[in-house]
Amino acid sequence: MKVKSVNGHSVESYSALPKKEREKWGFYIRPKYYVLELNREDFDSFDNYWKKEYPIQAFFRESVPDTKNTIVWWFERKWRRIKNSFVSENASTEDLVPREYMDKVELIPLMILQMTLEFQEEANNSYVDYEHNEDQKNFKKWLDATCRRIRVVLPYIENRISKAYDPVDRSKPYKEAYKYVNYWEELGHAVTNRLCKEIIEKRRRFWT
Repeated sequence: MKVKSVNGHSVESYSALPKKEREKWGFYIRPKYYVLELNREDFDSFDNYWKKEYPIQAFFRESVPDTKNTIVWWFERKWRRIKNSFVSENASTEDLVPREYMDKVELIPLMILQMTLEFQEEANNSYVDYEHNEDQKNFKKWLDATCRRIRVVLPYIENRISKAYDPVDRSKPYKEAYKYVNYWEELGHAVTNRLCKEIIEKRRRFWT
């Protein structure tokens, strides 16, 4: 039986919830504790709490599945080694690479930015509780703002570069003729570099 999860980011806060919020038909409801900063001790604390408060239920819901998962994991690992010889598990990321040739100068930022957009889609549908605390909220806020810049700002700059080429008077000196083209290209490089730098700095938050 699948029971919805509830808020409760520690055993103390979880146990303080009214019983009707952490139980349904006698079954304990797991909390939304799938947040990135949790360590092994946090998970063990919940396991110990359930084993103490619901010993029989915890045995069938926690211990038995753990044993089964260990066995299943061993077979899955063997199967994945065979399967990955034919099909990559990073197929979605590989699809981001353009078929036509692209120089590494352009390919590197393209991959970083496209993978960030892909991660946002996963984050919007993940089990991670981005409302858990201010740190989580700020990261999600940054992620959404970054993706808006990738989807809106960078295409706008590319459009301005294209338009700046149209009225170029090649009879004029280079710097004067391509003044606006150079301005928008430099702005595009600056925005792209800043976005890539921020993404790389926060790469440890990109768990999928």
